[in-house]
Amino acid sequence: MEPRGPGLSARFARLQGAHPAAAFAWALLAGFAVLAAGIVALGWLVTRVLLDMRVVVDADEYLPERLAAHRTPDRNALSHAGSLVGDIPVLPALVIAVVIVALVLHRARVGVFLAAAALMELSLYRIGALAAPRERPDVTRLDTHLPMDESFPSGHVAASTVVYAGIALLVASHWDRSPWIRRAAWSAAVLAVATVAVSRMYRGMHHPMDVLSGLLLGAGCLLVALVAVRAYGHARRAHEPTEETS
Repeated sequence: MEPRGPGLSARFARLQGAHPAAAFAWALLAGFAVLAAGIVALGWLVTRVLLDMRVVVDADEYLPERLAAHRTPDRNALSHAGSLVGDIPVLPALVIAVVIVALVLHRARVGVFLAAAALMELSLYRIGALAAPRERPDVTRLDTHLPMDESFPSGHVAASTVVYAGIALLVASHWDRSPWIRRAAWSAAVLAVATVAVSRMYRGMHHPMDVLSGLLLGAGCLLVALVAVRAYGHARRAHEPTEETS
């Protein structure tokens, strides 16, 4: 979370001698705008270009159809549990827990980083779903309470990427001298996101392209939140001498 040398975050901090909070806000808003444009463009590419190609459609339908063809009651139950790993109340509870721990340890930026990424993902997922409606896989769907035309992008995968990869990033940065802890954190994050992705396709809720788009969206939200938090750090450092001499 600490600022590192010159870079994009430092540029936001230098905007007219930005106050730390202003540097954070400018970086977050700029990143949000870029991601919003990106998810809309990606949705247009998927629904208006790629899905006009029969070979792409067949390839994207193959995995959900194969998974659905091998359903059993036990696998259905496991896929339900796997979906819950990337849904309410698990993900919000994890974010709240990280924020509370960060406040207790006087590391507010850690909590702000994860909370900002999670809120961005929630908003951008809705933008993507509204801008590029896509029907869910043509199989029997196990989650019938969700809208039929919100297959793109996978909100479960995007949110899981933000939370689990975000926590792994925090753990890895805190224990940067313990390779086994870093490997364990990232392995757990990859396993959690993969479990959610496979479970959502098994349940007939998403295609592989929807899952990949959700992964990209989640990673983008983490990157923007990281740049914003580091911009705050750069601006705070720049203001410290002024505060001491005033």
